[in-house]
Formats: sequence, C-alpha cells, structure tokens
Amino acid sequence: MQRKAILLVALVLALTLWAMPALGAYKFEQLPSGKFLVTFTYQTAASEVYLVGQFNDWNTKDPNYKMTKNADGVYEITIELAKGVYEYKFFADGEWKSDPDNPVTVPPFGNSVATISAGSLKGEVAIKGEMNNEFKQVDKGAIAFNNDLKLQLEGTLQEVNDDQATDRFQYMTEFMVENKVKNVEDPFSYQSLYTPGNLYVNKFNLTLLQKYANTSLQGNINDDVNSFDYLGLVDVTTSKDDRDNYNINDTGDSLRLRITPGSGVSNGWDYNLTLAKYAYDITKSSTSSVKKYYTGLNLKKDFTHYLTGAKVGEVGFTGFAYQPVVLGEAKDIALTGAVFGSWEPFDNFTVRAEYAHVPTGDISESLTGAYDYNDQYWKFVFNAYEYPDIADIKPISEIEEVHVVGAFNEGAAAGAWDPADKSYAMTQVADGIWEILIPKTDINANAGYKFIFDADSWDAGHECGQNGHVGSGGSDLYVGQVAEDIPIKQDAQAYMAEVNYRIFDPRRSFQLGSEAYKFDVTVGYKALQNGAYLPIAVNDLYKMRGTGFNKAYLSTYYYPLNNDLKLTFDSYYQTYYEDWDKFGYGANLGFDFPAPVSFLAYVKGNVERHDFKKAEGWIYGDENIIKDNNVREYNRLFLEAKTNPYGWVNYFTGNVQYTNKIADKDLVKLFAEAELLFPIEQIAYLKGNIDYVLGDPQMAEGEERLPRFWVEGKVHHLPVVQDYITHILVNYEYDKGEIKDHSWYGDDDNDWDQRIYGETKFVLPQLPGFEVKVSGESRKLEENKYPADQKVDKDSQYYVARERAFIDWYTFMTIGAGYEFPFGLRIDASLKYDLNHNEIHKYEDDAIKVELTQPIGEYSTLKASYNAKHPDHSSKECISLKLQTLF
Repeated sequence: MQRKAILLVALVLALTLWAMPALGAYKFEQLPSGKFLVTFTYQTAASEVYLVGQFNDWNTKDPNYKMTKNADGVYEITIELAKGVYEYKFFADGEWKSDPDNPVTVPPFGNSVATISAGSLKGEVAIKGEMNNEFKQVDKGAIAFNNDLKLQLEGTLQEVNDDQATDRFQYMTEFMVENKVKNVEDPFSYQSLYTPGNLYVNKFNLTLLQKYANTSLQGNINDDVNSFDYLGLVDVTTSKDDRDNYNINDTGDSLRLRITPGSGVSNGWDYNLTLAKYAYDITKSSTSSVKKYYTGLNLKKDFTHYLTGAKVGEVGFTGFAYQPVVLGEAKDIALTGAVFGSWEPFDNFTVRAEYAHVPTGDISESLTGAYDYNDQYWKFVFNAYEYPDIADIKPISEIEEVHVVGAFNEGAAAGAWDPADKSYAMTQVADGIWEILIPKTDINANAGYKFIFDADSWDAGHECGQNGHVGSGGSDLYVGQVAEDIPIKQDAQAYMAEVNYRIFDPRRSFQLGSEAYKFDVTVGYKALQNGAYLPIAVNDLYKMRGTGFNKAYLSTYYYPLNNDLKLTFDSYYQTYYEDWDKFGYGANLGFDFPAPVSFLAYVKGNVERHDFKKAEGWIYGDENIIKDNNVREYNRLFLEAKTNPYGWVNYFTGNVQYTNKIADKDLVKLFAEAELLFPIEQIAYLKGNIDYVLGDPQMAEGEERLPRFWVEGKVHHLPVVQDYITHILVNYEYDKGEIKDHSWYGDDDNDWDQRIYGETKFVLPQLPGFEVKVSGESRKLEENKYPADQKVDKDSQYYVARERAFIDWYTFMTIGAGYEFPFGLRIDASLKYDLNHNEIHKYEDDAIKVELTQPIGEYSTLKASYNAKHPDHSSKECISLKLQTLF
C-alpha cells in the first residue's frame, strides 16, 4: 500500500528536533521577583567579545554587556531579563557571530534566539529500525532488487517547572521506505535502483497529555479500549479468529482520534471517546478506500463508601455509531445507546442492570459477488481486499490481471472451469476492485464460479472463493447469491439484570495473595430483540441476532472444605424473543480437585444436560453437535485425572467423555497419555497417547472408528558415540480411523493413516560449530484416497510412481548441515530426497537450500542463499543476496 504521508514525516521530525535539548547555548533561573538571570557563554580566540541583541538595542559597545572569560577560558556574561523571546548575537573583535551552540536561528541575518519562560521543555527520543537490501533472481529470469528501511521513533516531551518534569507529549512513529525493482535485465544499470519507490508512515501514535483529557491521534494502532457495558455491545478488541462475525479491527488500516482521562480526572471517573475510520489505505483520498466509520462514547462513574473508600457501585453510558462504506457508498448508520449500573447495598451482595436501545436491519459489507445488473447481464465484482491471504502471495497493488472461471454454459466464450481461458478478464475500476459484465446467456443463475488472479492454472493456488478463501479447497461463489441490505431502523432493545452474592475466604486469600471467595453465585436474566444489527457486539449476542432470545441463567461455585476442592454449577433456560414455545435449557455440574491424594496432580469432571425444543436455527455453545447432527437433546459426562511423577512414570493423564443420544447413538471418547522416565541416563523419555471413539455418528451403521495412537522415544548420551551423535528420536503414529482428521488436532487435510519419523544429529568435537541433522519420514497413504485412474494434481503426484501405480508407503529424507567458522561466517545446507522416485524432491519446499550468513559489525548481517524450490515463488529456483541491519 502506498501511503504518501510527507506531512506526518515532517511533523515527527520536527518533534524529534524539538525533543533534543540545546547544547549549553544559554541557561537561566527564575528570581523571586519573577524575572530571570540568564547566562550566555561563547568560546572563541577573540580578544574582545560583546553580547548584543534586542535587550540592548543591538549596541556593539555597551560596557554593561561586555563578556569576560571564566575559569575555563570561555567568555561568559549573566544578565537579568523578563520572560520572553529574544534575538541575539556575539560581537567578537568587530565581527557579528551567531551562537554556535544554539541551533535556533531566524532569517535574514541568522540571529540566534533565546526563549526565556517559567517552564521549559525537554525531551527524550529513542530511534530503532531495520534495513534490508536484497538481490534476487528466480528461475534464472530477470533480477529483482528489494530494498526497504523501517525506522521507528518514539519519545516523550516534558514540561519543566521548578525542576519538576511533567510529561506533556508522547509520540511513536514508524516510517517505511521501500524500493522494489523487478525485471532488471541489466543489473549494472543504475537507473532507478536507488530511488525510493514508496515512502510512508506505517503507524503512529501522537498523544497530548493534559489535566482532564489525553488526546491521541493514531494510525494503524490496535484498539485496546473497549466499552464498560455488561451486555458487551462493543467488542472491537477481539480478533476475527475468536469471532463468528467479521471484526472491525481485522484487516486494513485505521485512523483514530481518541480522548481518554487525563491526570487531573478525579478517581472514580473513566471515559473514552473514539472517532475512527477503517480503510484499505488511510492515506488514499478516494472514498473507495474507506471500509467503515465508527464512533463510540463510553462513560463510567464509580461510587465509594463514605467511610472505607471501598467501591460500592457504578453507573455509566455506552453509545456508538457504526456506518459501513461499500465502493464509496456510505450505508445506513446504526446507532446504539445503553445505560448501565451496579450497586452493593451490603458487603459482597451486588445488583447489576443494563438497558440498551439497538438497531434492526442488516447491511452487507461485502462487495465481491455476481449481481443482477439488468435483463441481459450479470455484473461480477471482485474486491481483492476481502481476501487478506492474497497479501501472503503478493501485494494487492501489484495484481496485474483477474479473470472469472466457472460453470459456463455450452457455447460460451470460456469453457467450463478452464483456468487458462481468460475470455472473461476483468477491468480494474478502483484500487483492488475489478469488474466485468457477463451475458446471462453464458452463465445461469446459481452457477458456481471463482476468481483467479495472475495465474492460468490451478497449481498456482490463486483462486478466490467464498468467505475470503484463497487457494484450493474453498467453496465456490454462486451467481446472483449476494446479500441485500435491509434498511436500518432504531427500534429494538436489549436488557439484562442480575444479582451476585459472594462469601470471602480469608485462608485462600492469604495463600493466593489476592482476594478469593469461598462461595459465589450469580442469578440473572438477559434479552435481545430479534433482528438486531450488532456487528461489533460480543459473540453470544451476535450469534443470536437473527432470532433474539430471552435467557435466565444461574452460575455458582463453592469450596465446601478447607482444601482446594471446587464445585461448580451452571444452568440456563432460553427461548426465542417472540416465541416462548421454542425453548431450550441446560445444566452443568462439575468439580475440580487439585492434589486430592499424594500421587494425583488433579481430578476434574462434569456432568451436563441439554434439551432444545423446536430450536431450529439456534446455535448453542456446543456448535458441532447442534449444527452437524441436528441434535435436540443430550447428556454428557466428562472425567479427567493426571498423576504426579512417580518412579519411572513422569505423568499419566486420561479422560473419558460420554455423550448420550446423538442421532440416537451414544458417543464415547477416550484419551490417555503417559510419559516414562527411565532410570537409565541414555533414555531421555518414552511417551505416547491414544484416542478412541465409540459410536461415532459419522460412521456407517454397525461400524466403529479405529483408535489412533502415537508413541515417541528419545535416547541421548550414548556410550562411545555421545561426542558425535547428540540424540536419536523415533516417532510412530497410527490413524486408520481418521480420528486425527476430525478431532481437536484440526488437521482435515492429512491423507495418510500411518506415519514413521526419525531424526538424529551429528557433531564433531574437533570442529566446534559443525553439525549435521538427518531425518526421515514415511507415510502410508489412506486406502482409496486416490483411485488408480484418477487424474492427480501436482500436490498429489509424489504419491505416484513412474508407472502411475500409487505408492503404498511414501518415504523421503532430509539432510541438513551447518558450520560456523571462527570468524563468524555460517554455512547451512539442506536436501530433501524422494526415496520412492530416487530423486531430489520435486514438491516439498526447500528441496535444495544453501545459505551463507556473515555478521558484519555488531548489527548487520549479510545472507546469501540458493533455493531450488522456494515456496514464495511457486517452487521455482531462487537465489538471493540480502544485507540486514538492525539499529
């Protein structure tokens, strides 16, 4: 992104110079009368020196301003001045001289300037950064030069009064200077190689510190101030990975003005006012760069006990205005306001309540799609900024071509799903936004399609589908299936009320060093009207926005004994907002008992019950059960324990989870893991675990999923060879039941059911800094993963032998060697070899890699590398030379 921000550059450089103190040009101190004694010094070989200036009408022979030498041989004079700004010079042996120790001068004569005030400013500045200069050639093609500089300035300006320094201004700015030159046929041509191609401010935070308010101007700084409300109407600090909705802070740039309490705000008051613009690029003036505007006001006042000073309550207000912008069109504004408060009428008993006025409707913030343009055409729109993963492949600004591929009709200009046919090439209409009109005779409504950028094959992984997915495996987009706006109305509400009671536990508080409670119970009720538009609310509000809800809940814990046994109980009853006949309820009773006996580290477990009546469209906490299996009622039991080290056993842990009534099938999940420590020095450890699922509803009737187990052992300090072989590690995993494909491992792409891995490392005592690491891996392909007559893509070909028979066990090894010379040069080399095809691996990244690293001075490093299969360049040969400097 090109962010031309010269004004900000000049501002921060000015602040930096301002923060640097004068080099002893003059100094002053205030007298009781309010005037100042000002001492000027001037070092020169002249025989006669006068101080002249506005204070003596520039008289060059005034005896009262003749300077004398001090004990150090430096001319010096002390005069009395009132507060103000004065121009001055020295008149030495008949010549006018500016003060060489004072950098502040004014034209046209270069007079030095002295600023005399009751308070002065001094500052601190820290400078750090990183510079990279890289020469690169890919696949023996044209040469590229990548040069960049990152410079970060941060510091504080302080006001000094009576030797007391008070922070008045804080600043942080990160500059980026980039120069990327591609396709240099003649590397000895210096044209434009050293001309900065992009200069911008990457991020900044400038804060003016005042008594009642601190005002910050921020660019691309994460939002770390949230609202105070109990419902969670504002939740802008949560990342997209933790949320179902597209979070406001997720991608792109942000420009924000924030006001927070200053040092003079009395205790008990807290507030923050935010005015923010979120954009693809904050320095672009075009409205197409803007994504959304957000304004929020949060205010809270604490109340304390008049005798003890302890907090007994609070009241507050949360409000925000949210307006998305799509292709320069400002959508409807969503307004929300809430009042909330709590009160503690007596010790450890608290009442909380909140009422909020919230909007209804819905605004589609996505631009990508195929729209019904008129009777003859579909309008296809591709917004590259809705695909953040593209930035991992190349900068969005460098995309050169985008075209549409899909299920086109017979006889259309493009064949069905042919990535090389660019008959439907798109036109760029704005930064990162591409469009094309396609006749309705060429493609039908609801037909699938994808966008492809800068590629003509599937191997590149440049296809873009639903939900921002880039690469293979994503879902198709569909013609005409785009979300339409529902006008925003300010006509809904949300509210909550709850009470909390606690019993203080002095024993545990003393042990923990903080407040702890023996008993805690919360009973509450909350409601959200259906159809609410809450794009930045907490997850549970956002998920239930479509139907709304009424929810009563109870949550409690209790320590019944003088130990750490903890009992918990949670329950709820929930209905649709408008239809009380559709309801659900649940309860969870659990315990957690650390160290119940000497050989156990802990024991914990819980039992829960859930029942959902006519709850179509609802999503509860256990999403997988509800969504995948259409479950309306289930019971679950969970129990887990872990041992302390004992004898040869470092630990043993195991758990069992029994779930009753999932699509009329019970489900049992078993897991166990253990690590053994042998009383033999040469055996470092032996550990393993096992997963087992009984009654998995995804299996066919009468079939059970096979168990998965994993075991690993490591030996070291081997007799005779311990000076040469540091260790030997062996790992084996068995997963014919595909548990790893579907469980908490989260690996849905593995296509093997057995795997063996081993590694060792060689060193030479006679040659310090030298090491060789050898590893091998063999994977047994899952049965029927690739039928013998299937056309396989590049990523699958390494499972196919030369005669096109699929390999039963696919095996390759990796050899890596490194050596660091006494003078600092380090050489690293690695090779991945395909043992099935007896050749250097074709499809693994870094199949051949050689890298040389040489420190240059204390902060610079020179790296040269050769990479035969570089993942950043579609597995093409790559050589590079890079100089990195940190300061």
